[in-house]
Amino acid sequence: VVLLSCLPLPVLYLLAPSQIHAAAVGEIMGQIVIQGILGGAAAMFLYTYIVRQLGPQAASLFLPGIPIATVVVGMAVLGETPMTIQFAAIAIMAAGMGLSAIGGRIASRRLSAAAPGAS
Repeated sequence: VVLLSCLPLPVLYLLAPSQIHAAAVGEIMGQIVIQGILGGAAAMFLYTYIVRQLGPQAASLFLPGIPIATVVVGMAVLGETPMTIQFAAIAIMAAGMGLSAIGGRIASRRLSAAAPGAS
């Protein structure tokens, strides 16, 4: 899938309005390292580690946090101001994460209380 998604890149390079040819080689290599290695491979290994440590249900709560963290870092580092719809989306994602965490704890308690030998 990753390799197939790279096939249209030469066409985009030729047809899309871009100034990538004006960028320094060091900048391009930096983006390859940051987005390719850190953003791709390192993220995959870290997520696998989190699944092993916390379990799949708890680890799945980290996924909606990625866009939230992206907006927060964009505000702090780049000085961006999110739109109202983005703040609403953050609130909805945070509420969903919270409800999932609470629901998981309630379900665990019910299962342990219903287990044979539980008193």
